[in-house]
Amino acid sequence: MKGLRFGIRTAVSLAFATTWLLGLIGYGDPVAAQAERPSTSAVISLSVAPNDAARIVAGTINSPDSPGGIYYSADGGVTWTPAEGTPLNVSISALEHDAVNPAVVYAGDAVAGLFLRSTDGGRTFAAVDSLQDWLTEGSNGIGALYSHAVDGFSVLHAGTKLDGVLTSRDNGESWFINTIGLPRTDDIVQSARRVRALLAHEGDIYIGTHNGVYRQPAESDAWQRAEGMPEGALVRALGAYRNNLYAGLVGRGLWRRAVDGTRWAPVPGFSSAASVFSLDPVGTLFVAGTGLGPWAGGADGDKWLRAAVDGQVRNVQVWTADGQGEILYLGTAAEWVLRSDDQGYSFRSFGSFVPLDPHPLLPIAAPAAPNDQAPEPTAAPAAPNDQAPEPTATPAAPNDQAPEPTATPAAPNDQAPEPARNAFATAFYNNVNLEGPSVLRRVDPVPLAFVWDRDAPDPVVNANEFSARFDGLFDFETARYRFDVYVDDGIRLYIDDQLILDEWRAPQTERFTPEVDLEAGTHHVRIEYFEAGGRALLELSWQNITPDAPTPTLNLVSSLSSDTINLPFGITIGSVALPWIGTVSPVLFAGGCLLVLLILLSVISVFRNSGDEE
Repeated sequence: MKGLRFGIRTAVSLAFATTWLLGLIGYGDPVAAQAERPSTSAVISLSVAPNDAARIVAGTINSPDSPGGIYYSADGGVTWTPAEGTPLNVSISALEHDAVNPAVVYAGDAVAGLFLRSTDGGRTFAAVDSLQDWLTEGSNGIGALYSHAVDGFSVLHAGTKLDGVLTSRDNGESWFINTIGLPRTDDIVQSARRVRALLAHEGDIYIGTHNGVYRQPAESDAWQRAEGMPEGALVRALGAYRNNLYAGLVGRGLWRRAVDGTRWAPVPGFSSAASVFSLDPVGTLFVAGTGLGPWAGGADGDKWLRAAVDGQVRNVQVWTADGQGEILYLGTAAEWVLRSDDQGYSFRSFGSFVPLDPHPLLPIAAPAAPNDQAPEPTAAPAAPNDQAPEPTATPAAPNDQAPEPTATPAAPNDQAPEPARNAFATAFYNNVNLEGPSVLRRVDPVPLAFVWDRDAPDPVVNANEFSARFDGLFDFETARYRFDVYVDDGIRLYIDDQLILDEWRAPQTERFTPEVDLEAGTHHVRIEYFEAGGRALLELSWQNITPDAPTPTLNLVSSLSSDTINLPFGITIGSVALPWIGTVSPVLFAGGCLLVLLILLSVISVFRNSGDEE
């Protein structure tokens, strides 16, 4: 009996540890799924928040059985709520999250050409009348919306039913129209001005129309029809995968643009009679949504297989798709929304999803004036273009030597971004002194964990000789805080404009842990960073180290992919490289060690107590 009791205690401990480890991986308390789908209408538009697969908005078609509308989910499609403010009898044919501010969501109606906008991630919408003024009377309708970032600013395009493309640079407050090169025709069925898909690729804009694909080069205002497609080709989807461009056609299969040219041709290995309504890269795969269900492609885009739905290959009418990372959602005609958690190899039907935890909807710092708006003149105007600037007192370093950062970097010409709330408003500069206009602006969540190594933070940012400023407003308790900074190369840390850490030097790869006493309230945290050459990394976190403070709660789920985790009492665990497995995150390594230890204790107890009984 003694052995039995000890074995039971060990088994209970083992079960607890197993539950704890599964909780780290993401299998926490379940969220009850809705018993029935929110609407019987077909889902004809979807948009997933940038960098957050948990937040989705879905648009439905207006039908006699169920009015069209917009629905919102913040748990990965487990539960849905009707968005407030949506007019009745609309068919939401287009939904799009803003590329810069994920709290802004745009919606387009295919019936009356209504343009709606949300500023709270899709929970509530309001009509904006600016777009309807451009639509031809009697042919109202929005077929596609597409948002992308240009020089850190949001640009929104709307594909219309008969009026080509409208573009807005102020979140839909005002628009300008461009139909140059799109021939006018009385036949709406084969009209190049009827736009059903939009895509930005390598600086150019592509549109899918009822008469093939058109391209607008970055240096031009005119549209050019793609070569190779037959007249009247109805293009419903555009996508980019491994530097190739693809177009999904109705009744004509999947087409691809030649890498070294502009001519398009059918993709071999894909049904030439299929109707393709969505194209999305998901992880390492490329998924096409068709009238007969989803297809997953890989390698060079020539190998395709039908994806299973609930373990079976079956016909499902897919109208739309969107996703983030390795998660993809499909909007269907009769089965609401399907979800794939494995890059599109397989899908689950509504009611069987594992819940996802949403990220905060981070506010975006107010940007500087767009490129097409002239800045306000300064008190001392710059020298004319035909006059060379006066040489500085200290000449620039030679090309083969990284420039030395100045003691106090000059204020950039476009000014520092306004700090974000409980996040960092980030600005990157293609020099080491935070000088000149920023080349990229975005919002980054805390903690910062960037290991760029020898890569660039973004295609528009240098791989070497760049700098960045991070500005954020954060809520603190009255306590002493330790800031953990791991950096390569230079770093400055300010709190409420007071310099806390000054290591503005290179080369270095070093960890710093300055401590500071803060009063309860909101404090401004600012980081200035530069990378001279070689390896680049920046990590920043902080914790309350007041002796009487409660033990900090470690967000282990978010640490699963982190290189290090900081435990109480100053203990740091790093990633571990294991044979045959590769690099394992510190959380999984620690949890695995705990499981192995408990299993060994259980085995020892069984042998020991079986010996006692003999």
